[in-house]
Amino acid sequence: MKKTIISILAAFVFLAVAQTALAFDLKLEDTTITGSGEVSITVTGAKDLGAVDLKATYDKNLLKLESVELGSVSKNGMVEYKDDGGSVSISFVDSDGISKDGQLLKMKFSALGKGVSDSALTASAYGTDLKDMQVEAKGGKITAGSSSSMMWIIIGAVILAAISFFALKKKKREPEAKI
Repeated sequence: MKKTIISILAAFVFLAVAQTALAFDLKLEDTTITGSGEVSITVTGAKDLGAVDLKATYDKNLLKLESVELGSVSKNGMVEYKDDGGSVSISFVDSDGISKDGQLLKMKFSALGKGVSDSALTASAYGTDLKDMQVEAKGGKITAGSSSSMMWIIIGAVILAAISFFALKKKKREPEAKI
């Protein structure tokens, strides 16, 4: 009887391990966006990753999502997303599978103001064999800065260049002394 119970428990453990592939990490990388830019979602430690459904949050008062695109590790993937203004649901699939580390997805944003958005990330994943994969999803910080600060730097540089140009031009036109 005792041997039968141990055998049954061992079978359940085996089935649980067989149904769930090895764990891997997804991370929303910390990024600073001035004007517009992209935020990477990277993958580390995946083996034959076939599909991911994920949800990322962001501060809609600081950032406007422009698009979500495939990252550099996927050559045969497809991505679809739905932005709810502050939360984006993303579905990714790659029939060849992902087995290398790098940029899985890139989210392109425009900065609407200045501040820091603590962005959460949740995900579920499936292998190319359609079995569930364990994934640890990690959020990040997106620092937003409006493009107006860059505009003032450019305006200042143009004004400095103009002053220098006119000062040099005036110096060359000094009148000659008459005898």
